[in-house]
Amino acid sequence: ADLKKFKKNQKLMVMGSAISIQAAPSKPIVFREDLPDSEREDATPSGLTNLGNTCYMNSTVQCLHSIPELEQSLLSLSQESRPSFDRMTLPQSLGKLFADMNATTGAVAPFVFWTVLKQDFPQFDERGDNGQYKQQDADEFYTSVMQRLRDELKDTQHLNLSDEEKSEDVISSLFNGQIESTLKCVDNDEEPSSTKIETFDRLKCHIGNKTDHVSQGIMEGFSEIITKKGTTVDHDLNFQKTDRIIKLPEYLTVQFVRFYFKTEKKLKNKIMRKIVFPVDQKLDAYEFCSEELRNRIGQTRKQKLDDEDRAREARQAKSASESATDSSEKAKDDESSAMKTDDASAVATPEVDSVTTNVEQSTDKMVDDDVKTDAMDVETSKPKSETGYYQLTSVVTHQGPYADGGHYIGWARKGPNEWIQFDDAKVSHCDDNEIKKLFGGGEWHSAYMCIYKKVAA
Repeated sequence: ADLKKFKKNQKLMVMGSAISIQAAPSKPIVFREDLPDSEREDATPSGLTNLGNTCYMNSTVQCLHSIPELEQSLLSLSQESRPSFDRMTLPQSLGKLFADMNATTGAVAPFVFWTVLKQDFPQFDERGDNGQYKQQDADEFYTSVMQRLRDELKDTQHLNLSDEEKSEDVISSLFNGQIESTLKCVDNDEEPSSTKIETFDRLKCHIGNKTDHVSQGIMEGFSEIITKKGTTVDHDLNFQKTDRIIKLPEYLTVQFVRFYFKTEKKLKNKIMRKIVFPVDQKLDAYEFCSEELRNRIGQTRKQKLDDEDRAREARQAKSASESATDSSEKAKDDESSAMKTDDASAVATPEVDSVTTNVEQSTDKMVDDDVKTDAMDVETSKPKSETGYYQLTSVVTHQGPYADGGHYIGWARKGPNEWIQFDDAKVSHCDDNEIKKLFGGGEWHSAYMCIYKKVAA
């Protein structure tokens, strides 16, 4: 508009969306740096303000924030380069958001990150007829953000991974695995089979009428019949497609395929079926793996059992040697008094001492070796072999019958039987029993995405 055409004191009408002003916090904001060291570690993590149907974003960001390696990479990125707001990339803005979350115990408003997100991915800027932002799919948000992070987070030197497992970017190093896909024709024996290697960054849990456990849902997606044109005939043939994992990722993301599009309603309906997933137990990826990887996992598990047996025998031997030492000490006292009258009896004592000392040295060395081995395992946080086990670290849940509505919440593990629930700005503590209520089957929240961390050997 030409500002010269406006008259002095002329009234203007400004068009736009009415957004309520954020209310002042009910409690004073507490910065972590002001807390005593004893309170800083146990301080409640920061929540995230809902900016208008942004629970899908807040819940997923909290789960990503709970991954130490990713958090450190993003914090380093934001510290190395501090561009102005209008030049900030999505990874830089997420790193800044993580820094803001680490600085306070109060809720943080993710305005900068949200603005950059909408610039990079306009679908998250979509509004309804009422002018409000539409609810979005947390999995679509996760996919979009991870792709941007993959493009920019290249430095993997600080990650606790072996050299061969460090890829060209942080996201691939942490979240990527490999699957071997085999196609075998079921209609024509003369049709050659084919095999190819594919990279994956998550596994899908397909939910059928008989699916009760996450492992079942994953395996359902690992075997299917596909139709394609044959190479020996000029028409379509049916092929059995079988997938098996040949490389396990450091972090395994599982997405529950709960939403499907219903044409008549033009809505993405939700499958409410209860699907159990490991919470206080480990997720066993053994059955998802190729025969070669299964053999490696089997060797690792056998070695662990052998090590435990050896350590137990060492402890028993040491206990026995201590008992023998007590007995020999008593024998020495008795024979010492007898030496005054019978010099011949003194010969036996050094022999007992020698045997006892050798036993003590041997058992002490066995125990020390086990301790040193354990210490080396701790120092080398990346295992040299595969256990095939994963521990649940975070969950994104959805409540409601449709993908275009409802509410998302994030849940992150703090320790054994201790979890943090992130309901936008509201943050609370809970235990394993609350996480087990997220299996689904009712109106309460059900797991939509789970992130598991590899268990070291």
